[in-house]
Amino acid sequence: SWINSMMALVSSDELANDVTGAEALLERHLEHRTEIDARAGTFQAFEMFGQQLLQNGHYASAEIQQKLDMMTEARKELEKAWIARRVKVDQCLDLQLFYRDCEQAENWMASRERDLTALGDRIHQLDDTAARLVNTHPESTEAMITKKQEIIQEWTRL
Repeated sequence: SWINSMMALVSSDELANDVTGAEALLERHLEHRTEIDARAGTFQAFEMFGQQLLQNGHYASAEIQQKLDMMTEARKELEKAWIARRVKVDQCLDLQLFYRDCEQAENWMASRERDLTALGDRIHQLDDTAARLVNTHPESTEAMITKKQEIIQEWTRL
């Protein structure tokens, strides 16, 4: 039946491994909602017809009531399954967005780490140059020490 096939679709365990896949999964799930909603009129007509048969005292009233109850229960279960799957699909999308953001942050930090490492190498070179200049030009020692402290402070700030 249609409800069973739709139940299989909305009860799927399929999850995405990236943002694009998660967005596609959500889109597909929302299409299932549209299809479920489109069938609401058919179910309402079925319910009304069954109720009319019951009101007219149909000889198979017990069986009709049983079928109406089964259909109502199946629709409730389908609705619960759709909602549960929506939660799972939303969580999957959130997780994939989180992973993407983590990857971007890691890439940004790696880039900054390379920049800082390169800057650190330059500071060490400047430190060596300053020490050499102090030894060869003792008269400039105080100015170089001040400049060295400024550079170290700037490095620390970074």
